[in-house]
Amino acid sequence: MPDAFFLHPGPLVPLASTTAEGYVCDLEACRRRVAWCDANRIHLPADQLITHIDRAEGVAQYWPPEPLVEQGSVVGLFDSVLDANRRKHSHLYNVARHRWTKWRRRTLRRHVVRACHALRRGGLPHRQG
Repeated sequence: MPDAFFLHPGPLVPLASTTAEGYVCDLEACRRRVAWCDANRIHLPADQLITHIDRAEGVAQYWPPEPLVEQGSVVGLFDSVLDANRRKHSHLYNVARHRWTKWRRRTLRRHVVRACHALRRGGLPHRQG
């Protein structure tokens, strides 16, 4: 996520997606996607297809500050048979790694970006003497 994501004041952040994660779009966007699929050959995996269609159709995507959904195999609801990398590790390891990565990418990064922004905006305090 770009720094602007963590600084945006609204409940939904306008941001193009590169994956098929949980973002928000309107009914018109869904209709445009279906129309595109009716008129074109589908030759990409779902996440790449949605990204391709949205770019071609000018569909805006909006992300909430906190995730709306998470992949069940990543959070430990079930084991993945598709992801060979996760199959190399234990269930407990995969869940712990996901939680650490999620905390580091969202929570820790949000605090770092906001702190750096506040320091730049207010300037660093000058030392006396």
